[in-house]
Parts: sequence; C-alpha cells; structure tokens
Amino acid sequence: MQSSLRRIGSLLRWYGLLVCFPLLWTSIVLAVQPAVLAEQFGVPLLQLEVVESLPHATDAFTQGLVLAPDGYLYESTGLAGFSTLRRLSPDNGEILLRRELPSDYFGEGLAWLEGCFYQLTWQNGIVLRWDAQLEPLPELCNYSAGWGLTVYEGLLVQSDGSHRLFFRDPNDFSLIYQVEVKLGNLPLPGLNELELVEGQILANIYGEDFILRISPEDGQVTGIIDAGPLVELIPTRGKEQILNGIAWDAQRKLLWLTGKNWPHLFLVRLRAE
Repeated sequence: MQSSLRRIGSLLRWYGLLVCFPLLWTSIVLAVQPAVLAEQFGVPLLQLEVVESLPHATDAFTQGLVLAPDGYLYESTGLAGFSTLRRLSPDNGEILLRRELPSDYFGEGLAWLEGCFYQLTWQNGIVLRWDAQLEPLPELCNYSAGWGLTVYEGLLVQSDGSHRLFFRDPNDFSLIYQVEVKLGNLPLPGLNELELVEGQILANIYGEDFILRISPEDGQVTGIIDAGPLVELIPTRGKEQILNGIAWDAQRKLLWLTGKNWPHLFLVRLRAE
C-alpha cells in the first residue's frame, strides 16, 4: 500500500496535478487506511477501546453531540421535518427531553457555551439557542452552511464542509478568524462534527471512518483516530449511516461516539498505537 501511494504521488506530481488539482490528490490520500496515513505524514495513530455501549434511537440522524455540565448528553438531529434537540441519559441512552425544530429547519452541530446551547442549521441561515432546560432563546444569523460546532477559548468553532474552521463570536456569530486544516500541506475538506478535547479539536470527515485531531492554532493535524473497528460494530449500515457525533467526558477522559441512525452509543477510551 505504501509503495502504491508513492507511485501514485510520483505520477500526479509528474503531470502537475498535485498543483493544479490539490483536492483530487486529497481524495486519493483519504482513500488510504488511517495507519498508512499516520505513518506517511508522521502523526500519531490512536485506537479506540470500547468501555460501554448504550442503546441509541435509530430515528436520530445525529449531527451533534455534547456532554453538558449537568451530566446529561445532548444530541442534535437533522433532516427537514425530523430535526430535534434531545437530552439523553448517560446511564441508559433514554431520551429524557425532546424539542422539535420547525419543519423546514435541518438541525446540525451543537455546542454548550456560557449557559446555553448553540445549535446550527444546515442552510437555513439560523443559529438556534436554548437555555439549560431547552427553552428557546433569541436566534443568531449564520450566512454560511452549518455543519459542526464546538468551543475554543470562549469562541464558537464552526465547520461548513470545507477544509476550514471558523472561529466566531458567540454574541452575534460574527467571524473572528479562520484556519485551514491540513495534513502536512494537504487541505482536508469535508470537516463535519467537532469536539474540543484537551485543547485540540477533534473532527470527523464526512463519510470517513476516522477522526482528525487538529491544532486550533494553525489547523495542522496532530493525530488520527482510527474509528474503523467501531464502525464495523454496526452490522447493517445504509450509505447515510455514517460516523457522526463526538462528545468528551473530561472528568473520566473518555469519548462518547455514535453515528447517524446507529443503534448504539459508544463510550470509548483513546489509546496510542
């Protein structure tokens, strides 16, 4: 596999495609196994160890997942006409509270900051806000596509499906700055669900079975988490039933992971290869 990757790279460079079509090269790179990617680009490879598995509602088209200070999990689900915000029990996965979004809204990423939840919509141009009891607060405007959302040093961090992360003011969602996410010199588009973990941002790439660990300072990938074995625990998956949903339990230093319409919600431990 490594020799094949080198041959492909040499061929593309020979014809100048690496310069002219960087995203073509990126798509080829992403087709490689995470272990090979990590070795080729000199970043750590992390594996997942399942600690616990809970039932997860299969009607949840998961777009965002947060472990809030009250100890409950909160989940944003998508699809127009079916989008919700849910409070989940971390003990058994039970839905304890559920709020329906307007029928034309497509729910996306979710974050908790300074006493309220921020919930993105995909193309509605709206950021929903909710208090701790999931009562609605005044909305904000978002003039870009909403994908993933997390927090960093008092700012909201948003993805829009590109290779960029946008750092925004939580008061009005205005843009403060942005970074390009790269593995070496390669841009990595498709950034989706986000989560802050010990000063680094975790991001999955839409449709891929691995998670990136990203420096929020310069956008460089500092590690790759191989979630392939976890995905394989979902026996029958449609093309939309992809990995999505990352929440960090800082007290126990464990991750909650799930996917769109998955029947399980996993509590996992990260370990170095």
